[in-house]
Formats: sequence, C-alpha cells, structure tokens
Amino acid sequence: MKASLVLNHKNQIAFFYTVPFTVVPEWASVDVAKGELFIGGKESEGQRIKLEHIDTRIYERVKTEPKILLVRVKDDQTKDPLEALSVPLMIPQQL
Repeated sequence: MKASLVLNHKNQIAFFYTVPFTVVPEWASVDVAKGELFIGGKESEGQRIKLEHIDTRIYERVKTEPKILLVRVKDDQTKDPLEALSVPLMIPQQL
C-alpha cells in the first residue's frame, strides 16, 4: 500500500493511502515510537500500517491533535480523493 502521513494544506494531520482499509475506520492511533498507524473499527481487530518516516513537525502535532483525516486516493492523485473521513486520533500511553 502506498501511504503517507502529512500535514495537509489546511494544517490538519492527514493520512493518504491507495488501498481500502480492511475495517471501516472509526478511530486511529499513531505510535510514533514503533512508526505505526493503527486503524480501529467496530470489529475486534483493526489494521496496522507501518510508516516509513514521521516528520518532526507531524510528531509534535500527533501529541495534541484530536482527529486525523483519512484520505484514499488513486495512484498519488492527492487533488482528487476517492474518499475522505475524519476520525478521532489517539496516541498510546505507557503506564
């Protein structure tokens, strides 16, 4: 799956991807330490996506941002999304 975690033109955290998720997204979690995005839904299992790199600016925003915009595109055509959904964003906390 081609995917990238970015700050979009509206300064929102956005995740652009090309292949539909295996679950209907209801929330997302970014684990910066592991470099993973987890998409959660009503099903008991979700979908983990390994991220190549997380920019420092995005890392700082992930810690405070309440939502993430999930945007499915066709072959990196970010100006013409196939679908977009804003879901709550969480970060894992160590106990």
